[in-house]
Amino acid sequence: TDLPHTETALKADGNMVETKITGILVHGRKFDCYVSEPQVKHDTNLALTCLHSTLSELWDEDGENGPEVLYLQVDGGSENKNQWMLAYLATLINLGIYKKIKMCFLPVGHTHEDIDQAFSRISMHFRRVSAFTFPDLLAQVKNSFKSSLIVPNVVQIGQTFDFKDHL
Repeated sequence: TDLPHTETALKADGNMVETKITGILVHGRKFDCYVSEPQVKHDTNLALTCLHSTLSELWDEDGENGPEVLYLQVDGGSENKNQWMLAYLATLINLGIYKKIKMCFLPVGHTHEDIDQAFSRISMHFRRVSAFTFPDLLAQVKNSFKSSLIVPNVVQIGQTFDFKDHL
C-alpha cells in the first residue's frame, strides 16, 4: 500500500511512500496485521519479527499449556523459504517450545484461503476510503473489519529484529 492512498488514482504517483501489511492468522484465536513503516526493509527479518511477536503473545497467554506441535502455513515468498526461517523454527524446537513444527506452503495461485479473504476485505475497503497519513492507514486497516466477527490486532512496525545476523 502506498501513502497517501486515495480512493481515486492520483496522476503523479511517483513520490509515494511504500508500506507493507503482513498478516498472521492464528485459527480460532487471533488475526494480527503488522503494518511496516516506509523505512522497514521487506525481508526475512520483517517476516520473522512479525511471526515472533505473534508467537510470543501466544506463549504469554498459554504458558506451559501451549501446543506441542506448531502448524505453520506460509506463502511461497523468498522471505519465508530460506535458511533463516528454518533456523528460527529449529531454534524453537531446540528451546523446547515446540516438539515438532510442520511448515506448509500454499500452492501457486491459491485462492479462497482464509488469509486471502482477510486481505481481500482490506483491499475492498481501501477502494472506498482514503488514507493520507500513517495513522489514517492503521485506522482504515482496522475499520475494514468493522462488520466482521474477527477484529484484527493492527500493529505498527518501525523496526525489526536482526534475526538473520543472530541466527
